Amino acid sequence: MLLTLVAAVGAVYLIAPRRRHPVPSRVRPGDHVVTDEGLEGWVEQVDGPAARIRIDAGPSIWARAGDLMTAPSSRTRSTAGHGSPTPDADTGDTGGFASPAPQLQHLADSGGALARLAARVYDHRKRTIVVWALVLVAALPLAGTAAKAFTPGGFLPSGSETGRVQESMGPRFGLPQTTLHVIVDEPVATAGPKLADLRAHPGALEHLIFTGQPTASTDGRSTAIEYGFSVSDEQVQLQIAPLEAALAKRGFDAAHIRVAGVAAMFHDIETQTNEDLAKAESIGMPVAMVVLILVFGTLVAAFVPMLVGVMSVLVTLAVLHLISTQYGLSIYVMNIASMLGLGLGIDY
Repeated sequence: MLLTLVAAVGAVYLIAPRRRHPVPSRVRPGDHVVTDEGLEGWVEQVDGPAARIRIDAGPSIWARAGDLMTAPSSRTRSTAGHGSPTPDADTGDTGGFASPAPQLQHLADSGGALARLAARVYDHRKRTIVVWALVLVAALPLAGTAAKAFTPGGFLPSGSETGRVQESMGPRFGLPQTTLHVIVDEPVATAGPKLADLRAHPGALEHLIFTGQPTASTDGRSTAIEYGFSVSDEQVQLQIAPLEAALAKRGFDAAHIRVAGVAAMFHDIETQTNEDLAKAESIGMPVAMVVLILVFGTLVAAFVPMLVGVMSVLVTLAVLHLISTQYGLSIYVMNIASMLGLGLGIDY
């Protein structure tokens, strides 16, 4: 998959048409530029996000600096040695660089809060990168261990009536909160002694408080047994792998040990969901990268949205890890964080 991504990115980058490189949002007087409407001229004055441009053989206009592109034969004209500036036919102004346009204030403020935030981020871009790098370094350890902090399943709210009843079944009635049914492909005559060993040592599995009698199938070729646990379905999910390992040690074929029950169902859903998510990301991210390269035309511009998405996922997982120390969070929040983080990071 990695080789496919590299090949696709390289092919798109090689066949992509050459484009003019955008001028930074802080253009300088004397720069030779082209507006988004195709007008070519020289920058006379820069005031915040606006730039005053002298159009070749025409009047001066104001445009957003971020919308300007370098001219095909970009060169810088010195502002010295050209004599007195030509008066502006529209404003009667001497052409000096000190007088702002009447509409400049409106042009600079038309973007609202997001435009002001973007301007501040650009003005302090080095500091912003350093802060984000520190946040990412701090988030990596928490994001890497987030899966262990989340609760498997997470469908039963803590403190609910159902939860309280389940918790009281053991202390009040001596009944297990959760049961698992195990089926092995052996007759009860040979499976019984092996299962008796597990029944004789219940401490082999954590929270195991009940072991039923082995039951033969109608054809006599398989054996079923019930195990009861003193904890909820979500916690029993963690005991499925140890249970299968304990049965395998007692001589059962690991490939023919089948576990059923609510906890086993949640365990299978969780496993399948994680596998599907990993598969979807392995396909979706290369495709998204190719689309970004086609849209932006450069590797750097295409890499930025992907980087923002990945960083947002890591930071989000770190924050959720901290929240999970006080409030139980389902492990499925990892899927939501990945989906929203990558989606919003790329789309917006």
